[in-house]
Amino acid sequence: MKKFNILLLLPFIILLFRLPAKAQEITIELTPPPPGSLVIEDLYDAIFINNFSEIPRIVYLYATMEEEQHGLIFEGTSSPIEIPPGLTVVDIQQLEPVDIHYAMPEYEEIAIATNSLPAGFYTICFQVMDNETQWPLAEHCFFHEILHPSPPVLIQPVD
Repeated sequence: MKKFNILLLLPFIILLFRLPAKAQEITIELTPPPPGSLVIEDLYDAIFINNFSEIPRIVYLYATMEEEQHGLIFEGTSSPIEIPPGLTVVDIQQLEPVDIHYAMPEYEEIAIATNSLPAGFYTICFQVMDNETQWPLAEHCFFHEILHPSPPVLIQPVD
């Protein structure tokens, strides 16, 4: 009989653990940059933050970029911005000044010189952080491959 009661409660226990403690009030979506390339400014072109609560929220963005083999490349923090209820398309001017810290100075030099990064596989994450509590409210990550293909070389005819 005890085994039967436990089996009846099992679906409810599983459901309880799958339900979030609080409905997510803020979401963030990004339009990823074009495949194969990355211009640093493209990361800030299409940021959509949805505030499902009925009150404006003061938040800031925290961004990280990691390369598959070298780990953390940079992290950045924006200035605080107010997100009113509903959907907000964030403009880069709203985020400035942005404090960027490069974990690897050679990547900073390349980014300044070329406005891009070396070829590789990158993980890019943006978090919406509550300005008062410093807690993350939403996160969006995506994988991105940067390629720098060489131009085609004619191999036939020989002369």
